[in-house]
Formats: sequence, structure tokens, C-alpha cells
Amino acid sequence: MPYAGVPDSAVGDLEACVTKVMAKGHDKDSAIAICRNSMNLSAVNSMRWVESFQYQTGQPFRVMPLGEYKRGGRTLNITADDLKAMAANYAAQRPRWAIPLYFGHPTETNPDPPKVGNVKQLYFVDGDGLYVVPEFTPDGEKAVAEGAYQFASPGVLWSKNGAYYTDEHGKKWDNVIESVALTNRPFFGASTQLFSADELDTFY
Repeated sequence: MPYAGVPDSAVGDLEACVTKVMAKGHDKDSAIAICRNSMNLSAVNSMRWVESFQYQTGQPFRVMPLGEYKRGGRTLNITADDLKAMAANYAAQRPRWAIPLYFGHPTETNPDPPKVGNVKQLYFVDGDGLYVVPEFTPDGEKAVAEGAYQFASPGVLWSKNGAYYTDEHGKKWDNVIESVALTNRPFFGASTQLFSADELDTFY
């Protein structure tokens, strides 16, 4: 199977490691993350944010706040310019695809989880944060109406994590939201928190 960011020459060793780690009782996603870490192989370099999610039918919801946030020894400063750039990228059709709304984040073994809609609009609210207007499928509408998910979490390609969106002309763009997941499993409890794809594979 393909592994994002893993050279062909390392795939065999990675798969052998995954098999051994799974034999010790780990699930496949966890095994992949453990082996990537031990072999110094980076995972998909996408950073994700978790926001509390209380959906009201037909209303937008916030996916990223303004401000300075800490996790462990790291400080992340999310500025108005960052969020304005995300909204501008969306308006310019970056990414090229409709931003999907997923049940859960994509993972190495499940790169395209069940889709429950698309982001219909993405916009910045001054002094507050970045909001999306969702367009849910019937299944998605039913799930959120029933309160099935507590958090919304966008996958972001930005220089804060060494990632960029590359367009069809090979040009790199900073601050691009590529997907939004609904989840019940924020990285650190019920607080708004930051995490990256390699950590997602390890702890989910």
C-alpha cells in the first residue's frame, strides 16, 4: 500500500515493522505511526485543529479561533492574517476540490472516510475566528441534528507545520484548509487543541 512521504526504498522495511508491531496487539494505524517514528519517516504533514461543535441547522460553525495557544512546549499564534488567507484561498478555489466534511479524519489506512457533506462557504469573522457554512448530506444532517459529534476539526496545510498546498501549476500556497472532520475524540480532552497527522495516527 502507498504511504505518504515514504520513499519506495523504505516501504518494505516499514511494512515489516508494521506487521511486527501489530503482532504485539496494536491496531494498524497505531502500528504505522509507531514505525514511522522509529524509522524517522514523516507522516502526512497536515496540521489539524479541534473546536467544540454545537451545530444548529442552517447555521455556520467555527473551525478555528484567533489567538495564542500552547500545547506542551509549543506555542502557536493564529493571526487574523492567517485566517483571512484561508478564506481567500477558499474563494480562489484552493484546494481545487470541494472541501469535504468527513465523519472522522482521514488516516493512512482510511484516506477517504465517510463523507457527510461539503464546505459551502468559508469566511473570517474579525476578532473571533474562521467559520464554515456546511452543506450536509441527509446522513450528515441526521447525525449532527442528533448530536452525534462534539467537535469539528479542519485539516490545514500551512507553513506553521512545514506544509503547503501545491496547485496545478506547481505553485505552493500557505494557509489552505483541505478537509473538515467531525469527531468525538479531540487530542487532549474537551479543550480546543492542536495536533498533527502523525500524532493522529498514534493516539486515535
